[in-house]
Amino acid sequence: MSYVSDIMLSSTNDLLVENGDFSVGYSDDQHIMLVLMNSPGQLRHEPLIGIGIDRYKNSRLDHITIMKLKQEIRLQLQLDGFDASTIETIINDQEITVNAER
Repeated sequence: MSYVSDIMLSSTNDLLVENGDFSVGYSDDQHIMLVLMNSPGQLRHEPLIGIGIDRYKNSRLDHITIMKLKQEIRLQLQLDGFDASTIETIINDQEITVNAER
């Protein structure tokens, strides 16, 4: 497993500044979250990257939609250099857990 560091973002996705400088740290979890949150076309340098997970918020997720969503998450993370071996969903609370590493 490789250690990837990047400029960190706050919980509101603003640049995290500590002691007057950008905070740098382990960023794999942050990268996964950004892939899930961004919609395709939002990143100019990678227009195909993104899931747009907000589109699924408060919607009815049937078995086929969940399977397609898992497949798309796995593909997107593989394109970003991750091995997304486990993607779990909890239907009642509409929670998605992604276990991925580089």
